[in-house]
Amino acid sequence: MERTSRRLSPAQRRPVGWALFLLSLILILPCMALPTAAVEPEAPPQSADVGVVLLLNLENNLTLYEKEADTNVYPSSSVKIMMGLLACRSLCDRLDEEVTVTAAMVAGVTGRSMHLADGEKLTIRDLLYAAICGGYNDAACVVACLSSGSVAAFVEDMNEEALRLGTLHTRYTNPTGLHDPAMCTTARDVSIIAREAYRNELYMRISSARSHTIPPTNVSPERLFSNRNALISDSSQNYYNGYCAGMNAGMTDEGGWCVVTVCERNGASNLCIILRGLDVASGELIPAYVQANRLLSWANRNYGYRTVLSAGETL
Repeated sequence: MERTSRRLSPAQRRPVGWALFLLSLILILPCMALPTAAVEPEAPPQSADVGVVLLLNLENNLTLYEKEADTNVYPSSSVKIMMGLLACRSLCDRLDEEVTVTAAMVAGVTGRSMHLADGEKLTIRDLLYAAICGGYNDAACVVACLSSGSVAAFVEDMNEEALRLGTLHTRYTNPTGLHDPAMCTTARDVSIIAREAYRNELYMRISSARSHTIPPTNVSPERLFSNRNALISDSSQNYYNGYCAGMNAGMTDEGGWCVVTVCERNGASNLCIILRGLDVASGELIPAYVQANRLLSWANRNYGYRTVLSAGETL
């Protein structure tokens, strides 16, 4: 008996091809969730008192809102995100080690200070909390010296890491964020650095602490300080956001207010970056914090995740 064969026409082959494609989706993607927005999302809140904004979702790098995100600005306190990341990497195995502060480590440091003294003995853990959680400039310089041997060498490491991560417009000259006209960044660059810091468990643990207590040292009584980021620590409830984790906040006269945080809510992690926020008189609400909370609330109302294919489900 002769064997006969039958060719399928292109029109007949098409359903088979689609069936195989859909089957491969089920086998390869047992569970898939996609970000979705409301059918007609409300307009994001605006603020003339905030110059630069970037709000993005960390799971998929989707930009939810941006304003002047690629404009060169002074980095202000956002410098401490890179400082904290590198210090946590290099010192994570030495947290309980006691070290002695020297005059050279804190020479010339100005701005926010916890008044570390020459000859004072502290653990590296307490110094990291002071630099990252408390935002103290003298502690930042001490951990820079402990990490790289000197502040200058640490700044070189910061710039090398910025290049490695692919930032195009970031340049550091100190580890504190104190103003220097040679320093610059963009919100887009800060988002790249912040995403890397978000992956570092030690950095996130320290930057998310509401407060920290340093026990008495050989030259100082007990020190208690709150997180510099009021989204994390604010006891007045003007800014506190219980969904926020880390990262950094602070200001300089030239760079304005900087607020960077991650909001973890309803299965989504959104990174909010605000730079060049307006400074205000004492007693007035700080626009950078207010706008950060408004944007994060807006994102939660208008964007979320919906499961479109679950494990074992037949399509």
